Amino acid sequence: MIKKRDTTDTALGQQPHNKVKKYLANNNNNLDAGVYYPECIHNQPAYDDVDCRGPVAESAASTVLSLPVHPELSKSDIAQVCEVM
Repeated sequence: MIKKRDTTDTALGQQPHNKVKKYLANNNNNLDAGVYYPECIHNQPAYDDVDCRGPVAESAASTVLSLPVHPELSKSDIAQVCEVM
């Protein structure tokens, strides 16, 4: 089984990648996928006074899902991720 990390996401809501994340975690797949940057930096409180938009970043934040990737993944772990995907 692939070692799980703490990837608690509070900003996922009903974003498109949520369905894929649930699929990877369920159905005996045991794959821990996460969203590293659920909120764009220009939407953070520190940038409230800055007038900017980032449509590409906003699209990526709502659709990109990070698969398990770390140095401890074995070849069989990688094969499992590839098989499930």
